[in-house]
Amino acid sequence: MVPDPDHRLPAGGETPLGEIPADLIGYASDFVPYKPRGEVVVAGTAHAPGGRPVRGLEVKIQVGSVRKDLWVIGDHEWVDGRKTDIRPFAAMPLGYDRAYGGDGYARNPAGKGFAVVAADDGARYRPMLNLHRPDRLVDDPHVPADPVALGPIPASWPQRRDQKMGIYDQAWLDSLWPWFPADFDWSHFNAAAADQQIDGYWRGDEDLAFLNLHPAHSSFRTRLPGLRARCFWKETATPPEESNETEATPPDIRRPSEELADIDRTAAWPAVKLPPPIWMTRWSAKPRRPPMP
Repeated sequence: MVPDPDHRLPAGGETPLGEIPADLIGYASDFVPYKPRGEVVVAGTAHAPGGRPVRGLEVKIQVGSVRKDLWVIGDHEWVDGRKTDIRPFAAMPLGYDRAYGGDGYARNPAGKGFAVVAADDGARYRPMLNLHRPDRLVDDPHVPADPVALGPIPASWPQRRDQKMGIYDQAWLDSLWPWFPADFDWSHFNAAAADQQIDGYWRGDEDLAFLNLHPAHSSFRTRLPGLRARCFWKETATPPEESNETEATPPDIRRPSEELADIDRTAAWPAVKLPPPIWMTRWSAKPRRPPMP
């Protein structure tokens, strides 16, 4: 697995992905203070094997202990109390705009199946969802269902907002403002659905498996490399002169088998101009929860 050269995104806030509804996101924000759990978010498309259109197919993802299956079916509608034929497809996006929901459905206002819409000629119909749980296919437009997809959930939706934001009262204003309230639930910052999260964090050597998520490889398996990196920044002997440029020379990449705690070896590394104190940044398998003031 390599980065997609056509979709290189810098770290940023909630980011749309292509032409999707305005109230839906493709990537969750990178700027959060803490996530209490590891999570899996997939921004992808289901592909029929060999590119041959199908009316339905199974999609599976597995990352370590997280496994999720979806049943994907082609576009169809309810018109005048009857379901239209399912139209075959070769590719189907896996975002929440294809899951159960629609205008007026708070848990997924970008989805399909809940709301009746009007066509250009004024005819009214109900577009049906494409993404289902394999054990619960939603075939009746009058029976509500939970939206199921693989992408990130916007922070404004009730799955991430309700019962998690805490109480912003006078006590908070007097003692904690502008920080979060004492009863703030840090899982608000986890953007994946609950069944795409784990207790604790990833080790970095998990097995990965994907079914029908690649146009050329219907079954794809690999494994994360299990590498960890540490970076040391060393203060210069004298304060840096004022400059509009930053000078930094990183050390050579060290093999994972080397003893990374050998601090004496940093003496040979070129210095990076930073204000005191000496900084050390380390990847950790267990992020620290931000302290309350």
